[in-house]
Amino acid sequence: MIPRIIIADDHPAILHGCQVVLLNDSSFAKIQATVTSVPELFSALENHECDVLIVDYSMPGADMDGLQMLGVLNRRYPNLPVLVLTGEENLGILRLILEAKVRGIIQKNSDILCLPKAVRTVLRRGIYLNDALKKALAEAPRSTAGETLLSPRELEIVRLLASGKSPEDIAEILHRSIKTVSWGKNSAKRKLGIQSDAQLYQYYASLAKSTVEHAG
Repeated sequence: MIPRIIIADDHPAILHGCQVVLLNDSSFAKIQATVTSVPELFSALENHECDVLIVDYSMPGADMDGLQMLGVLNRRYPNLPVLVLTGEENLGILRLILEAKVRGIIQKNSDILCLPKAVRTVLRRGIYLNDALKKALAEAPRSTAGETLLSPRELEIVRLLASGKSPEDIAEILHRSIKTVSWGKNSAKRKLGIQSDAQLYQYYASLAKSTVEHAG
């Protein structure tokens, strides 16, 4: 049976690339729908049969973050294999994505050509991760005190701030208000007992260094 697939991503180039890769593999898949927002995604799932869902981790159009969206998908469609598309590299967040009961992670910077293999893997009830990510997750420490204290959203906001993004940039990237971004930053500082933004950035730099050292 040809697998019926729904693809959700708000970047037209990613949507097109996924379709090309899947359809060029000897007519491997039937694309039931392509959507660019969370409301469109849930509408497509209600109106189309779907054997595998390929979904971007950061989707616009709903008052929920990526982990919340995955939680809703799991509750509504517990038997639907979900492959998550993401450019995320933080191992703590990637581990949380896996713990949301998805069946695999497709990294946008390296994995798009592996989509047919990933789909076949999850249809056989396997978990798809590329070899590099599998190795990094296996070798990295489970968590650090800071990662345990911070929520995934707070950790993501701190990471983006430390990379040089402004609150306005982060609000656009995460599809949240500037007020929500500021609240997340201040909440992270309060949990960590940090007073200044500079200390917060230093904290993330040390956390990232530790993650890289254990992953390498």
